[in-house]
Amino acid sequence: LTHYEDILSRHGKKKIADVTAVDVINHLTAAKSKGYSATVVNSIRSLYRMIFDYAVANDLAPFNPVTSVRLPKGLKRGKRIAPKDEQMKIIFSNTDAPFGLFPMLLLCTGLRKSEALALTWDDVDLENREISVTKSLDYTVGASPKIKPPKTRSGIRTVPIPDELLRRLPKKHGSELLFRGDRSKKALSTSNYKRAWKAILNYMDIEMGAKTYRNKILTDTSVVDRSLTPYYLRHNYCSMLAEKSVDIKTAQ
Repeated sequence: LTHYEDILSRHGKKKIADVTAVDVINHLTAAKSKGYSATVVNSIRSLYRMIFDYAVANDLAPFNPVTSVRLPKGLKRGKRIAPKDEQMKIIFSNTDAPFGLFPMLLLCTGLRKSEALALTWDDVDLENREISVTKSLDYTVGASPKIKPPKTRSGIRTVPIPDELLRRLPKKHGSELLFRGDRSKKALSTSNYKRAWKAILNYMDIEMGAKTYRNKILTDTSVVDRSLTPYYLRHNYCSMLAEKSVDIKTAQ
């Protein structure tokens, strides 16, 4: 959605047939200058290609100018950051802290961030040791987060609860969200979520030896990679399944 809005803000007053390959190249170059990775810049190019394919098929543009557009040279290549063993232990020991259960749940279930943030206690079946995934939290730009069904039918599934997570899940029932604002029963806003995730990384950093000054971590003592995101915990879950010899079909 962000990429759509970016494209519209650049070309909103133009007819689609008037957008040229040079316009697209300039957009990709600007994205590179902002420090976006090759993956992000390529996704912008792919979105342009999809838009023009639709336009050509519906006689709104004579041809697709993106076909010959290449990615700018010198783009950063994204890397997957896997939490180290020490970081894993810290995540598992911090479940009593506010929002502390969130990273552990991701590591133990492989849920997407949006799926975990949409969970209610009724989705957690401690007796049968499984979590029902039936919805997702949608962070639409400029609007309050909304809980919606998964984008695809395959997104609706049940996920087993391993022993480590089972011992830490409180026995609760009802439609209350597992993860929400302290003063509200509503889903976490984008800003509140960012603060919560930053607090998790800060806690991990301090536990691993980082020093603080006036409640801020001193950059030269920080040891935690700040690019660590919930996606990498999901990726780590998949790696753990492979280590346990879980077959690919079951993992999917």
